[in-house]
Amino acid sequence: MSIESRKRVRQAAMRAAVAQAASGTAALSAPLSSALLPKPPAPKAAPNAGSVDGAAVCPIAAMLESLARPWTLQILWVLSTNGPTRFGALRRGVAGISSRVLAERLRSLEEKGFVYRDYKPTIPPEVTYGITSRMKDIEKVLAEMHHLGEKWNAEDLSKRTGNGNVQADEISSERIE
Repeated sequence: MSIESRKRVRQAAMRAAVAQAASGTAALSAPLSSALLPKPPAPKAAPNAGSVDGAAVCPIAAMLESLARPWTLQILWVLSTNGPTRFGALRRGVAGISSRVLAERLRSLEEKGFVYRDYKPTIPPEVTYGITSRMKDIEKVLAEMHHLGEKWNAEDLSKRTGNGNVQADEISSERIE
């Protein structure tokens, strides 16, 4: 619906509401009254309640915003386990990702300081990606997530096959240090 059509619809609704109110035949309906009345302002947070310029600050929120995007953790996992990797090998290591999405995620991760990009002007150009010291802080968390994923997969497999929980117990005893 175009902007002009919306204006016309809104004007017609206002005229109808004014006519109904003037004739006293009917009160404003809820949808019309909510569209015509101004919305109340949003409640303000208490001063110094973990906010900067009115925006809430949560240390994990910014990190999750960049890391919780699709494919990002898989890319970081491949880089952290395989070391510096060229683009093509990285694409093969992250099964199912397109070149466009991989390039976008790598650019984003490079901007955030999780990944470095090493470009060598050869023919063809050699571009290698690796993790930065900032990413090394998260590497342990990814290793724990990998461990947890293996454990849960083994538990799901044992439930489906009915073999008990032997594999899951074996995996849970193998801690990644």
